[in-house]
Amino acid sequence: MTTAPRARAPRRRTGAILIAAAAVLLSACAPAWEGYATITGYAMCDDDLHTMTVTYESGPNIDSAKLTASETPSVVTVVVALQGSGAVPAIAQPATATIDLDQPLYDRSIITFASQPVPAGRLLTPTHPTG
Repeated sequence: MTTAPRARAPRRRTGAILIAAAAVLLSACAPAWEGYATITGYAMCDDDLHTMTVTYESGPNIDSAKLTASETPSVVTVVVALQGSGAVPAIAQPATATIDLDQPLYDRSIITFASQPVPAGRLLTPTHPTG
């Protein structure tokens, strides 16, 4: 019977490497950043007062953009949530998204989540369209 200590360093090192590799792989699944786009305008479809197209500031490194609307009898609040990877875009490029409202717009106001009014009829030609 030997009294020599067992070598555990290779096992610990292998475990540490596996944990580090799993952390790197899992971090690649999550978005690097999330934020809200600046909304620059909206327009309604001429023949359908339920369908609204919103122009917002987009840019490179944006992986997804999601337009949502919250409606009351007097106000429609629009939000474009962005997710991206890499650097947050420093240069804004116009993009558009379309949403169907529950009720026709009629004379309701359109505002952002920061309660800022959204100008009507300012649809810019998108260079980075999303849906």
